[in-house]
Amino acid sequence: MFREKQSLGQKLVRDGVITEQQYNDAVALVKSRGEGQVGSIFLERGLISELKLLEYLTMNHGRPKLGELLVAMNVVKKEVIVAALKKQQETGEKLGMVLINEGYIDKATLVKYLTLQAKTLLTRMENAISGDKEFIKRNSYPYQFIDSMKGADNSAE
Repeated sequence: MFREKQSLGQKLVRDGVITEQQYNDAVALVKSRGEGQVGSIFLERGLISELKLLEYLTMNHGRPKLGELLVAMNVVKKEVIVAALKKQQETGEKLGMVLINEGYIDKATLVKYLTLQAKTLLTRMENAISGDKEFIKRNSYPYQFIDSMKGADNSAE
């Protein structure tokens, strides 16, 4: 039996993190603004922490990509990430450095979201240590992640 794909908000309602009404209010607010993500509304209203939101955003696919994270947290628009990724391919620079050099984010913002990525991985590693076999199946790359963080630390200086 196949499970229907649920949106972030639907998962949060299902797990009792937010109410159905809070979800509907966030959807209505995003529609009235004409932009944004429901996750950023949950953050604005203090309904969820950044770390909890990040855990839900990465629930099915491990560590979030920096661009996805910045869009989900409403730091930059998707179009900015698309353009920055093109520039990254041309120059070979790390995405975070492209975003800084183009003036979309500052170093403090980059460090904040790289730290959130690391916290997510650590939370997942704690789950693995405590015997979460599903976690181990989904996340077999901790050393690759640590190596990528070393490169990001150097480029954020």
